[in-house]
Amino acid sequence: MPVTLPHTFVAGELASAKAVDDNFNAVVAAIEGVGAAATASDVYQPGTLASTDWALVGAGPALNTVTGALKYASVGGAAWLPGEVSGLVRTFTANAEHVVTPPSLPAANGYKNIGVELTVSGVEATVSAVAGTEQASEALAIANPPAVTAGKTRILNFVVKNTAGVMSVPFSEDRRPWALGKALAGPFASRTLAFRAQYGETAETSGTFTATMPTPVGHSGESVELWNTSGVLTIATVAGVFVGDFVGSAATLTLLADQHVKLRSEGANWVIVAGEPKRTAKYTALAALAEATPLEPSATRPSTVNFEVKITKEVQGATFLVGGVNMGTAAVGAGPGAAGFVLPFRADLNAGEAVQWKREGSFAPGEGVKYSYKLL
Repeated sequence: MPVTLPHTFVAGELASAKAVDDNFNAVVAAIEGVGAAATASDVYQPGTLASTDWALVGAGPALNTVTGALKYASVGGAAWLPGEVSGLVRTFTANAEHVVTPPSLPAANGYKNIGVELTVSGVEATVSAVAGTEQASEALAIANPPAVTAGKTRILNFVVKNTAGVMSVPFSEDRRPWALGKALAGPFASRTLAFRAQYGETAETSGTFTATMPTPVGHSGESVELWNTSGVLTIATVAGVFVGDFVGSAATLTLLADQHVKLRSEGANWVIVAGEPKRTAKYTALAALAEATPLEPSATRPSTVNFEVKITKEVQGATFLVGGVNMGTAAVGAGPGAAGFVLPFRADLNAGEAVQWKREGSFAPGEGVKYSYKLL
């Protein structure tokens, strides 16, 4: 039976990615009625087209802090799974509540990696879990997941941590084969537990936990977008560092409520190309600054500098200059009680700018100009 394609390709002209995708989907849809419905008679895996099929990482589970169980309000979908005899069997499981309970828990202060798996049960799939060996740290637990059970398909790994009998999940990772380790385009994925982000993912987070970025090494151009709606999101990375405005070079980033970042790999590190994380720069400790000595806080970052001018006589002060331009003077005139004042002065500098001061009146060089600055 002929297949009508939505786009016509012209020899010698480059076809758009959308046109190729549309034509491919039209061909697939015409072969045995490929679809995600429970009654579809397709021979292809609809899960490669639906990012929501068994998407446990983004389903917003509730955690039982006593048993370590994850309760999903509504998950399911299509999945091709190993059959009892041979080959793959198509399953379709209507979205429903599922509870994933670890078969064993770590001892106090321990960690265990739990694997969530699917297996064929008639025309549907059933969910089960397998536990790895106990480890002394989260990193070791991540590095030592349990082996995949024969005849089953791994769709999720998560780490359970035991803190004085209270269970938590500091890490989870999508393992669905049809996700291919990379998020598909679509709406925000809702993240409420610690997770490892996927290349191409756009996630909306809520709660206080850590999102771990995949390696930027060898993945130039890949990007991840994170938007935090509540709580405090810590963003870590398995390799490289974060670079960009307001951070310079950092091992982690922090997002407060209603903050977001878009991160893109440049082949070695994650670059902030949009958004703004929590600013973490702090003022330096007060230090003395000699007269006519240029102070350049940074050649690459803007900064704000606070000065403290200590007055010890009745008529004295300090004038501040940037690039030879008079920014202003902190001084007092003659009068009872003038001595003993401490006058503030502030300078906002661009990258590469320097500020210095000169005496006014009877101000002696050793009588007190101190500074503290913060990079912006």
